Amino acid sequence: MAPKTELEPNRVSARELEGLGVGDESRAAEGSPSGAGAPAAKPRRSVAWVALACALAVGSILLWRHYAQWESTDDAEIDGHIYPISARVSGHIIAVNVENNQYVEKGTVLVALDPTDYQVALERAEAQLADAEASAQAARAGVPITSITTSSQESAAQADVDSAEAAVAAAEKQVLAAKARLQEAEANNVKAQADLRRYQQLVGKQEISEQQYDQAVAAAKTSAAAAAAAQAAVTAAEQ
Repeated sequence: MAPKTELEPNRVSARELEGLGVGDESRAAEGSPSGAGAPAAKPRRSVAWVALACALAVGSILLWRHYAQWESTDDAEIDGHIYPISARVSGHIIAVNVENNQYVEKGTVLVALDPTDYQVALERAEAQLADAEASAQAARAGVPITSITTSSQESAAQADVDSAEAAVAAAEKQVLAAKARLQEAEANNVKAQADLRRYQQLVGKQEISEQQYDQAVAAAKTSAAAAAAAQAAVTAAEQ
């Protein structure tokens, strides 16, 4: 007898079944009894994704607001405006009322200076003012005495002025007299010098004696000296 031959069952892979469409039906059949919970799982996943997205957005905003105040870089360049601040008075700073990069309004007190030096200067000025007021009060009390003394001094000064004016008038007369004497001395000098020249011609011709010529020379020198003295007297009188 011939041996019985058992036919081996055909082994078909799952991939081949999917190609034939059997897998979809079987999975649909398998999932049909318990597939009622699938639509409920999808809204839960959507809510979870929305919550995660909101959490990420809120966290991003908070991180941005936190790190927006700080800059960290190895090579930075800043474009901005620099406003120099200069105080009207000098002094030692005792308090700074603002922080770096703080926004301030107009009129905000930025720093406080030590007022000790200015307080001392104020007290010194007040003391000097009080001293000046006391001096002014004392001066007002002495005004009548000063007025009388000033009047006496004014009268004496007027008398001195009158005397000086009289002296000036006398000096002017002396100047006129000195000028008159100068004119006379110059005229005598001119005559004496002319006589001397004539005597020089005569003595050369031996028409006069040497004695007469010597007298003419002496007279010429005397008249010249007199003219010089008269000129000096005029200069002194004018001064």
